[in-house]
Amino acid sequence: MGVALIAVRAPGGSCDGSIDPATQAGLTALVELAAELCGARGALLWVNDASGPRLLAQAGIPTEETPEQLAQATAHVRAEAPAAADGLAGAPLRASDGQVIGGLCVHDPSPRTSASPLPGLARQAAALLALDRRLAAHLRSEQAARADAAHL
Repeated sequence: MGVALIAVRAPGGSCDGSIDPATQAGLTALVELAAELCGARGALLWVNDASGPRLLAQAGIPTEETPEQLAQATAHVRAEAPAAADGLAGAPLRASDGQVIGGLCVHDPSPRTSASPLPGLARQAAALLALDRRLAAHLRSEQAARADAAHL
């Protein structure tokens, strides 16, 4: 199955690479929960955009290690690696059509004992992103309707 690109949006609906603060808070909480449930040192959540993987949330991974961890996590999910390998456990984020739009990975130098929460958490993250896109479309529609009404 191919990898799809996703556009993330800013408050108000523009696609400038950021997401709504409420969605961001939800994704951050989800990443923290993933690390906690899996007993991992840290976790990353990203989406694929035109320039490559775009980090949306992280927990427990020092900033200086983030680029390397993101590259390893992305490769792990793209390779559909076993649930736990090389200190990584991950699950793809999938759009409603099944396309991979990103991933959620936990990282810890010690072997993972359980990665079973990750697929469910990845589905929740994908659902949050889908709701964010729907909200953006609704806001754009409302703004267009107001602009049309103002010209009448």
